[in-house]
Amino acid sequence: MIAAQTSAAPREAFLRGVRHSLPFFLVILPFGILFGVVGIEAGLTGAEIAAFSLTVFAGAAQFAALQMMQDQAPVWAILATALAVNLRLLMYSVALTPHLGGAPLGTRALMAYFLVDQSFALASAEYTRRPKMTMPEKTAYFFGAVLQSDQSVAQMQAVLASYAQGEGVQANRLPLIEPDGRVSQLR
Repeated sequence: MIAAQTSAAPREAFLRGVRHSLPFFLVILPFGILFGVVGIEAGLTGAEIAAFSLTVFAGAAQFAALQMMQDQAPVWAILATALAVNLRLLMYSVALTPHLGGAPLGTRALMAYFLVDQSFALASAEYTRRPKMTMPEKTAYFFGAVLQSDQSVAQMQAVLASYAQGEGVQANRLPLIEPDGRVSQLR
């Protein structure tokens, strides 16, 4: 009986992480669409935007790097800017070390790759709320929280959906909800 409870606990923690991250998806989806629009208008292809989303997770760093690329800044300046924008992630990693430092190196590396503001906030709150979580539960919760709170997921969906229509995302064709509730097109 105890073994059955123990094996189910990480699955439950993962699903709890997914549930907790769902509200972030509603915020991140428009952000992902916006980056898709800006990327396409900057001349990137859908594949390039998708690659950008997989390699540069922080939204502020994505927009800063894209703008600098358009301005033809040197590569070192683009990388330095992205690094400076993302230094907060180092602080997040340090803050999560007491909870996740005992995980295997490969798992910690994967967590570092997926660490964003949202996954940090959710994981920190959950680990404080449930101090008796085991390492497998903490790890499962983290990856569940990442599933919907990662902006690259939303961006990939937005870009792929726009290219599936064969046209790419066009800013002047996006719906806009007016203050009175009417839906119009962005002009």
